[in-house]
Amino acid sequence: MKKKKQMVIWSVTGVLLLITLIFFGLGFHRPSVYIQNFEVEEYENEIPDIKPQSVVNGLAVYTVGEGEPVLLFPYPHGHTTEPMSQSDIADILVELGRKVITFDPPGAYYSTRSPDGSMEEMIKAADETLERLRIEGPIDIVGHSMGGFAALAYAIERPERTQRLILITSISGFPAAARCGFPGSAFHVFEADYWRVIFWGVRINAGRGSLALHKKLQNLMGEASFYNKAFFSPLEIDHDDENKGIPIRMIWSKNMYTGLSYADRLKEVYAPTLIIAGRHDPQASLACSDELAAGIQRADLVVFENSGHAPFIEERKLFIEVVGDFLFETQNTSANPLENNGWSKFNESPSPMPPLSTLTPGALAKANCQQNFEHRELLEPYQHFGNQPRFTLSNQELSTYIEQMGIDSLCLPEAFGAPFINADWNHLEASAHTGRMLSIGFEGQYEGSGWSRVGLVYSTYDFEAGTEYEIFASPADYAAILNDGTHDDLQVDGRGGFIRFHKGIAMGDQPIRKTYLFPGQEGYIAVYFRLGYFNPAIVNDVIESLKDESAPIDIEPMLILVDEFVKAIEFK
Repeated sequence: MKKKKQMVIWSVTGVLLLITLIFFGLGFHRPSVYIQNFEVEEYENEIPDIKPQSVVNGLAVYTVGEGEPVLLFPYPHGHTTEPMSQSDIADILVELGRKVITFDPPGAYYSTRSPDGSMEEMIKAADETLERLRIEGPIDIVGHSMGGFAALAYAIERPERTQRLILITSISGFPAAARCGFPGSAFHVFEADYWRVIFWGVRINAGRGSLALHKKLQNLMGEASFYNKAFFSPLEIDHDDENKGIPIRMIWSKNMYTGLSYADRLKEVYAPTLIIAGRHDPQASLACSDELAAGIQRADLVVFENSGHAPFIEERKLFIEVVGDFLFETQNTSANPLENNGWSKFNESPSPMPPLSTLTPGALAKANCQQNFEHRELLEPYQHFGNQPRFTLSNQELSTYIEQMGIDSLCLPEAFGAPFINADWNHLEASAHTGRMLSIGFEGQYEGSGWSRVGLVYSTYDFEAGTEYEIFASPADYAAILNDGTHDDLQVDGRGGFIRFHKGIAMGDQPIRKTYLFPGQEGYIAVYFRLGYFNPAIVNDVIESLKDESAPIDIEPMLILVDEFVKAIEFK
């Protein structure tokens, strides 16, 4: 018994000694030391003298080239020696006649604001960049490696801003990287470099070690990432690099430990997508690209047979051809009589709007629905209604209003923003002559005056008010559903309805809305999406083209999102 007890003590002691050795060997007895905004001085010999267009609130924003803008996501981690505006990918996009829009992540190069290393930080920085440059509407988005991961997140979180998406040797998240990437994809478990990647990576990700160690890891991974090793150029390690800390952007690695992933949300990418893979890529192996291609609805996968992680370097000519063909073939180049009258783009071969019947109820994942709303003033700028401030609805207020509409629950996508009241005309409060019309708008789709671009409406058939207002349905529509079923092309939560393209009140150019109508005995519920404003002379032609199911590519992602919102409604 005594001998057994001694063995246990020795075993525990051995384990504790091993843990102690690892703890001290990895440098965890010392505090984390990071360096911020060091790159310009450190890599000045490698970086061309291209300065940001502006640095506002600590965020550096760049534009390079001329032409249709494209948002090129920078790398969110610290493994980079040049701003994205000066990268090989940026050069290629400029060569293809595009204006490259990008930014420095907080804490890197010229972006001096303190970073937090989150994906939300990258998404907000992209929003801020587009707003700073006054770029509205959908835009093409490109990203490589971890920059592609951030581009994927943006396409999912901002579908209304995503026109086309190009993912270059990228991943769905950190779990995919663990399955498909370093070190096992490049080194055998019995090789010293296998363990160097692990131990050096752990130290660097925790902020321990030095810039010298960081460069050693970059060189080790960089050489392994090229199929043709002749393209690899190692970083020079200076004698004083041992006295410098770890790049601050390495705090991005905290997302690895939380398992950040969009693998379960790939179906929420609605834009045409090009996925580029390198056959010999050890960082984002072909399995990672296969996962993206299988999950994204409108994805094309192109495999570069003689490339590793950087096809744009190893097979540059082919890369230019593939990307150029994708941007050209998915671009609307047709001469359409409706151009310059509201929609600037149509597909050359119009892609059909996805029929609502193909969408399943509850298609918006509950985890992707907005959950919490607060009562606050609308974000500026906005036009005060009757010289009075306007407020978003709290959870309780929203529940009260939709209950009055006859709705049990809604799933509001993040792209909609917070709900608020467009209008509430009620004869009981003397704001209407008869009946009631209640319209809920959404802050993320609001342009500062009038009704928001997307809205939810309840109205009684007898509603009348002493002002101009839209009427979306009538008792005749309800009778049609009951008697002949001609309007019964929608079924949502057991309730029948139909789609109508509605000509709005013209004050100059005339709005057209796609409306989803659910008539009842005393009134109706409508969801509307304003497609644009048009010369009244061509409004009927526009509506006929919509009945033929041709949709402009730049609003198609939002159309799909609104369709899914409708399908997720649960009626009382």
